[in-house]
Amino acid sequence: MQVVFTNSRRKEDRDHSTDVSNLERDKMKDELIARDARGRALENSKYKVLTTKDRVDITQELKQLYFHAGRFSQGARDYLAVEAYKTYQKRESLGNSR
Repeated sequence: MQVVFTNSRRKEDRDHSTDVSNLERDKMKDELIARDARGRALENSKYKVLTTKDRVDITQELKQLYFHAGRFSQGARDYLAVEAYKTYQKRESLGNSR
């Protein structure tokens, strides 16, 4: 009697792992298709797709607005503080009227 050692898996195991990898590949393909569809829908809509740089710019702009509006509330009456406070008041009144 001869014993043969192999590193190969049984045929059933190989078939099962192929099915799993095919399922994972199909799932990844579906996710890529869905992401592409969402991207195209956003591009075709009236909304702008924000990049990370755009978000940082908006955050910086809001920080400056709140800083200068806060200066106005503390007593500063220079042009920048007054305009920032007016803008702040408009933004707040629009946000509260919804």
